[in-house]
Amino acid sequence: MRRAEAILQFKKQLKQLYLEQGIVIAFYAYLGFLKQFTRNKKYTEWTDWQIADMVMCIYNPYINIRLEALETALDYTRRGGKSRKLTILATFFSLLDLQVVWRAPHSDQLIQAAEWFSMNPFTESQKIRTQFRVEIYGSPEISVAVLSEGRIASREADVLIYDEGGSVMTWMANFDYYKNSRPMIAASKNKYIIHASTNCQGSVFFEEKKALQEKEHKYNTKFTSTHPYKHTTWISEEWIEQEKKAHLDCSWYIDQNYNCIAVVRGGRIFRNLIIVGDERWPQFPYGFFDKKDEYGTLILRPEYGGVDFNGENVGHYLVEICFDDNYVYVLRETNFQDLTKLFEYPDLSLELEEGLFNTAFTDQTKRMGLNCIYQDWNEDIKSIRIQELVNREIVIDQYKTPITFKNLLEAGWDQNARLPKLAKRTDQHGLDGLLHAMHEVGGKIYVRSKPALKPPILGGRRKYNILKGV
Repeated sequence: MRRAEAILQFKKQLKQLYLEQGIVIAFYAYLGFLKQFTRNKKYTEWTDWQIADMVMCIYNPYINIRLEALETALDYTRRGGKSRKLTILATFFSLLDLQVVWRAPHSDQLIQAAEWFSMNPFTESQKIRTQFRVEIYGSPEISVAVLSEGRIASREADVLIYDEGGSVMTWMANFDYYKNSRPMIAASKNKYIIHASTNCQGSVFFEEKKALQEKEHKYNTKFTSTHPYKHTTWISEEWIEQEKKAHLDCSWYIDQNYNCIAVVRGGRIFRNLIIVGDERWPQFPYGFFDKKDEYGTLILRPEYGGVDFNGENVGHYLVEICFDDNYVYVLRETNFQDLTKLFEYPDLSLELEEGLFNTAFTDQTKRMGLNCIYQDWNEDIKSIRIQELVNREIVIDQYKTPITFKNLLEAGWDQNARLPKLAKRTDQHGLDGLLHAMHEVGGKIYVRSKPALKPPILGGRRKYNILKGV
């Protein structure tokens, strides 16, 4: 029997097995066929945990795939076999006559997929580089392309595979492409979503894995899998040591690429966070910011505020703090549209960013007579403010100020800058507000008719004694 005929005959048997005994039994039969007929045996060198992960992606007794997607996340070390397994899964789904869509953020990430698809005996031809598709014998073609505006809603699908979502950052344009691509499976009766990547804070993969881990607790089952290099036998300690020496100035590199630790790309700036209610800091329990003195007055009151201006869709952000030589207390964040909101804070030393996009808003607040500091913003001033934050412990309640908390966790150094510089993002509204709040009294224009409540000058000696309750 010719090769193509044997493959088509097995496909018929596979579909029958799927209908009669279920998807898991059919999948193991498929793996057995691959073992026997794949010419490059490298393609079928699987570990037990790799097989278990693939089964996790195709079946879960708690998920009705007609009503909701079986969504899974594979967090793997570099060279952990991710792309190979994705091609095995994609081909299997296609053999079941499901429509598979594979998306990655960059074209070079599809080159490895093309090589693995070529090793699968069910691949009739792969034309990823020219026509963005892989043809499977007697089955729907697999759409494999870059995550872009033109390829996010062009077809319906049953299976969505997101390759290297750790490179799709939530503040980049391709994040919108990712979100807009998910509805491709909305009408399917066999919904699957598979994420596979190394992890990185602030990425699509990071957010989706975190959500799936919460779902794991709800159902008491597995939707995620994490495998650092130590789980492999083919990545040696000698190689890791070589990589460490080659990236001495990138302390985050090994953790992200080989240890499966969700780091901030470029290195995390703010390692000095104290999270209210976290058992690691028992002196800052839940309700710490609500603590009052004997007269019923809040001990910690906002004294400084900073405003980040944005357009109508996002809105403006006001962050209120107080601070001393040792601590910065991030007390409140407010998202607002109407600039008259800023008149509700007469006792706040308030700083607004002026210049460029912000001028339209600062011109309006000046005409309205708002008493505040108008500050031109440049990298030197921003660097000083960042350093002032780094020099202190930042006490923050992640539930009271969630945007600022998230921004502080994800803030990283710019990898392309010669000197230490905050990596620019478009979603740092809380952090930008905090940097403006971290100011001295004085600026380009200071027109407050009523000064703040003895605000401490940066580097001053004023201290709060809230830990002692006075």
